[in-house]
Amino acid sequence: MNSSRERVRLPAPPSRVVVSESGAFAALLERSQAAVAAAREEGRRAALAEVEVLVAGCRREVEAMRESMLDSAVEIATVLAEAIVKRELEADDDLSGVVRACLAGTNADAGTCAVRVHPDALPALERSGISARVALRADADLARGEVRLDTPVGTLVHDPLAALAQARDALLAELGAIR
Repeated sequence: MNSSRERVRLPAPPSRVVVSESGAFAALLERSQAAVAAAREEGRRAALAEVEVLVAGCRREVEAMRESMLDSAVEIATVLAEAIVKRELEADDDLSGVVRACLAGTNADAGTCAVRVHPDALPALERSGISARVALRADADLARGEVRLDTPVGTLVHDPLAALAQARDALLAELGAIR
């Protein structure tokens, strides 16, 4: 046996490890790098697809909001126009210009026609001299500003609020056709 003085000497551990890039390790390294690159590309594609879905959803939402805002703008404009027309009709009952336009729009002789208006509008029409050409009648069923010109062949109707409603409906239909 060996005495305690004779010890076995082991070689010193290596100070660094050098791995050769050839062989199995190189193949493993190459596969790892390819897998990382593929994972990055897959992640990029997935993120891009999510962004495209998000953008498409935002575009749909913006378009829906745009359509709603256009409809609301038309409705608001109509309400404002109706308020202005009503205010003007309450302040001024002189419908002589409207009656003259209605008379000009028919081929009937004015003497064979009758004009029906709201009772509040009758005095202003009488003062305008129209009563000398056409019979005037008060009609409590008519709103302020409405004029009905009864002719032998039919009735011409002037209703500013109905005209506004028709304009609103036409505008909304036009906006619907554009969409």
